[in-house]
Amino acid sequence: MDINDYALIGAGVFILGSLKMTEIHRLSNKYHIGNMHFIHIKGILNKISRSLDFFAISDLDVSQTAWQRILGYGDVNVRLFSKDSTSTIKNINKPHRFAEILKERMIWCRKNIARKDGRT
Repeated sequence: MDINDYALIGAGVFILGSLKMTEIHRLSNKYHIGNMHFIHIKGILNKISRSLDFFAISDLDVSQTAWQRILGYGDVNVRLFSKDSTSTIKNINKPHRFAEILKERMIWCRKNIARKDGRT
């Protein structure tokens, strides 16, 4: 059985294009974890920065497709106490580890705020 040359070229272009788009997304998004907040910087030429305070985060979850699990990357969804405010951190390496780091920072931040307010 012969494979049509156009189908083979099309499949190759699709695969390379998919990989390239994922890498462009990774290069255009940067994340910084500070003591009291998390910053997402988006863009290559024009940059947009969003800061999320750790004490305002209510929930985190990780979502991965089968391919993302095999390749070791995925998405982390960060929900704030507001119902409509969800920030998705897409296509990051080791998403479970990233979520654990955010959770550790959330706990640390809440403990320090409670200590400053006189609550223990």
